[in-house]
Amino acid sequence: MTDWQGKRYWLVGASEGLGAALAHKLSAAGAEVIVSARNEARLAELVAALPGRARAVPVDVR
Repeated sequence: MTDWQGKRYWLVGASEGLGAALAHKLSAAGAEVIVSARNEARLAELVAALPGRARAVPVDVR
């Protein structure tokens, strides 16, 4: 099994669906998670719900 402790991952499109699910898995495994998407409110909700270190960086990737 991979050791995710101390690793940092930046997930784009993470405010819902697969991105949010992956953020939960990585956070629960000990990784620091940076989540990005257009919807700042959903990102804030996601960061509050994650069990580990996380922060939101709202972006619109075009």
